[in-house]
Amino acid sequence: MQVYTQTVAPSHFPQSLHISHGGKNHYFSLLHITLDRVLEGRPWESAKEHQHPVYHVVLYSRGNNEFILDGKRHPIVPGTLALTSPGQSHSFYPLSDGKNVVYFDLMFSLSTPGGIPLQLPFNEMLSLYAGVNFPAPPPTLNLGKQQITRLEGLFNQAMNAVKIPGPLSSFAVAQTMHSILAFLVGVQNEDQAAAHAGPSPIQRVREHLDCHFAQPFAIRDLARMAGFSPGHFLRSFKRATGNSPIVYQQQLRVKAAQTLLLNSSLSCKEIAARVGYDDTCHFSKIFKKNTGTSPVACRRTKCPLPAFNRAP
Repeated sequence: MQVYTQTVAPSHFPQSLHISHGGKNHYFSLLHITLDRVLEGRPWESAKEHQHPVYHVVLYSRGNNEFILDGKRHPIVPGTLALTSPGQSHSFYPLSDGKNVVYFDLMFSLSTPGGIPLQLPFNEMLSLYAGVNFPAPPPTLNLGKQQITRLEGLFNQAMNAVKIPGPLSSFAVAQTMHSILAFLVGVQNEDQAAAHAGPSPIQRVREHLDCHFAQPFAIRDLARMAGFSPGHFLRSFKRATGNSPIVYQQQLRVKAAQTLLLNSSLSCKEIAARVGYDDTCHFSKIFKKNTGTSPVACRRTKCPLPAFNRAP
């Protein structure tokens, strides 16, 4: 299980997730994420409904039980998706004792600078983002296996985004939230959402690597982000890009290093660290392998950028 709770609101957040409604601007804030939490069944009398001025995206990925929404019991099966609105009463704990479920939750708010929350139902809020009018959905939606895997991957991507140090975390969160909203648009109305389908699974991984090339990765994490098994992911990535993820990352690092060599006064050691290498000698070997020249020689001769394979 992983949990994130916002303790300090970011001083700046990309404007792409802000909403203007009723003559007022409402600013997005990601408040809480829960991944892979096992919820134990609670008897009916111990499950307390509550409400607050936030939006919830809740996925039950495994297990069978029931939960409460608007005072009524609703079944939990693998793939149950609940989208709750500000002021909507709920208790996401399973009601039947002895039947555990696995639960994902993402909670966010949209509020004015004075702290007044947006109170629109989820479908109307989503309509403002999509530019498409969505009717009120049923209390819960049922996702297929591929959709479950996809949404789990997006939840994990959101968790990774909030862990990025510095102001770029907010940008990464905004990118992920756009993907989550596009997914929800597609779930609610597949016909109208075709134009909002977003990037392919491999393209999402490429965009992640493009932004975070200096950070180490595990193949299993990239595969999960794409919603594939590790073996299928490696084959699909190679087919789409012409390279393995490791080689793709090396090429990104080398290009970034060359840009710094030609446009800054940073030392080779500093550049190596900035692009993800703790060992300057190892960095020099990788650089020469990919460009045919050393970092020092590249800076002296202003070598051109190598033409790496960047298949679409």
